[in-house]
Amino acid sequence: LFSLACLATGARALSITNVFPRYGSTLGGTYLVIDGEGFLLPVEDNPWDSQRVFVASAECDVVPHYTNSTRIVCITRAYGTPFQSSGWHPVSVQTFGGLGGAEWTTKSNAFYYHGSHTPYMDWMRDWGGSGGDVLEMAGYLSGSVSSAEQVKIRIGDVYCTTDQVELPATSLSWGWYAVPCTLPETNVLLPGRYNMSFRTFYSKPDLGECTNVPCFIDDPNAPGHDTGLGAGVVMRPGDSRNAPFHRQSFFGTADLAAGDVYHLDIFPRVDAVSPARGGAFGGHEITIKGASFSDEPSENVVSVGGRLCDVRQASATELVCTLTETATGNAS
Repeated sequence: LFSLACLATGARALSITNVFPRYGSTLGGTYLVIDGEGFLLPVEDNPWDSQRVFVASAECDVVPHYTNSTRIVCITRAYGTPFQSSGWHPVSVQTFGGLGGAEWTTKSNAFYYHGSHTPYMDWMRDWGGSGGDVLEMAGYLSGSVSSAEQVKIRIGDVYCTTDQVELPATSLSWGWYAVPCTLPETNVLLPGRYNMSFRTFYSKPDLGECTNVPCFIDDPNAPGHDTGLGAGVVMRPGDSRNAPFHRQSFFGTADLAAGDVYHLDIFPRVDAVSPARGGAFGGHEITIKGASFSDEPSENVVSVGGRLCDVRQASATELVCTLTETATGNAS
């Protein structure tokens, strides 16, 4: 059995013929395409076969949906010092075929963690908002980004929607862009304090993690295939020529209670209340329309003129509550 396993493993002829893009962010997040032979098919329920990919000493996370026996697609992790280029590095693939079979292949000088290919945002018009609000931010995205849909902005674990048609990205100067995005109106982003991050891509990403439309270049001969961009960071302004446009607080605000640094406040918003008036003894049902409510009634606390309004129905955009009855009849 051991001899057969070795022969089977050798028949795979594990090798790397091409790696692209050749440059990417020092913060990781670059979709790396590795062409070659003998790669293992990702099978989650098979504990015997597995493979790992490394860029220098940093593991590259394989995307199973785009990986087959002749191509691996993986997402790079951060490496070295942020924004400092670290030179050329090898890309390696390690396979474990089960029953003692294992192989390793490397392509030297295949990928470069480059400081100038590391995007960042250092300005924001507002540092708080509610569901449906449009946020506008700006920063360095390199000259390879021309559409808002090439920027995927994440707030906590939720994406802020970009749309080049409705809310186009605006070029400020070479490589510098203002990018708007819309906060989700559903209850996936509850009121609280969140940190922000983002990625930049060369192709338009579909919803989710590259579900249908590739958000990586899959042709090594395509224009721009050398540069992959990748993950970006929210940072303190450092370029004096853009100082009038910066908001220092975008780097982060300290939570006085916890001491944690965060970028953005999400808070509930009230747009309309009906009816607008009622009897002074309470007991009235009130409908409140707005944004960033919880769909759990008990998680919303509503008061009207200092009196509690008992929430009976709740969604992300509407609350229905009943005013507490009072024997005094005082109006407010």
